[in-house]
Amino acid sequence: MLNIIGMFDTIRSNSLSKETATYFVDDLRLSESEFYAQLEQLDPSNRPEYVTKLSKLVSESVLHYWQPEHSAEYNIRLPWSENFILRALSYVDPKFFAMYEFQDHHRALARGVGLCSQHAIITAGFLAEKGIPAKLIELQGHVILTAEVDEGQWWLVDPDYGVVVPFSLADAEEHAKDAAAVYEAAGFSDYDVDKVEDFFKTKDNVVYDGGAETYQPKLWFIEMVSYWLKWLIPTLLMLPVLFARDRRLFGWLAQLYVFARRLHAPTLIKQVTSRIRD
Repeated sequence: MLNIIGMFDTIRSNSLSKETATYFVDDLRLSESEFYAQLEQLDPSNRPEYVTKLSKLVSESVLHYWQPEHSAEYNIRLPWSENFILRALSYVDPKFFAMYEFQDHHRALARGVGLCSQHAIITAGFLAEKGIPAKLIELQGHVILTAEVDEGQWWLVDPDYGVVVPFSLADAEEHAKDAAAVYEAAGFSDYDVDKVEDFFKTKDNVVYDGGAETYQPKLWFIEMVSYWLKWLIPTLLMLPVLFARDRRLFGWLAQLYVFARRLHAPTLIKQVTSRIRD
């Protein structure tokens, strides 16, 4: 019942557009449907333009917010109907699951709220769909990504700010002031420009080999498996009720168990297939 409710219930809160305690002014401009409509208009064969416009779209479609005050209202703490496994884990391991960052870019975009790392995960996911190589970068206090816009040419992408810097990470670290000037040209305040310059000045920035699957591999795996298990578990729990209506099915299961212990896998498969046909 929870899963079925989740299929028809949107995870994006209607209150997001009214939130004022966000870092950026007029931060959320596009709905999920508007994002996909505009994404369809982009040409992935023109990588520089595609990357630039995608960064802007993600910036305008995801609210920069991550506070416990509205974690339930904004579904930052996942509702039971979205994934009862991840919700249960929020009580077991609240550090990672009480305020949960999606690893799947479609789910993250659907919810429409997160910090810089969530923006970067979303962007990397959509780039991967178009075969555009991208790598997440963990700066000291900020998460962005780098994308290959041409063979051997990598640009920095900051979808939280909606900015693309036509520098490699090494160039940005070497010329942090010039990289920060791109943010100034985009209309950001002197405070933001200085902060970004400090981000790039650090030499021990961490580059991951890909998107979410390399950035937080354990969370990525848990999320992937949990969305299978959330359907498998209730299905398995219903099987005894179905089998109880015919005792012969219990005998069939007992024989399968015997086969599993006595026969090796290929023979077991043949026996099971034969019995299913019968």
